[in-house]
Amino acid sequence: MSDKDKSVEFMEFHIANSFNHLMGDLIIQEMFWLDYSDHARAVATMYDPALPEDKECNIVCLFPPFNPTEE
Repeated sequence: MSDKDKSVEFMEFHIANSFNHLMGDLIIQEMFWLDYSDHARAVATMYDPALPEDKECNIVCLFPPFNPTEE
């Protein structure tokens, strides 16, 4: 399995399990990776459709460290 495939599987798992309470009400607006020498961390900024248009959602999801060489 490629590192890209592992990262997608990692994200799908955490969206469905670790952050399921947030993902049920909010929408991922943007996602990006913070790269470190020994791991990476995904960060997602969220969008709340229940907020008025002139208000921004201030919720950010910091995902657990991802290291593709670990099983």
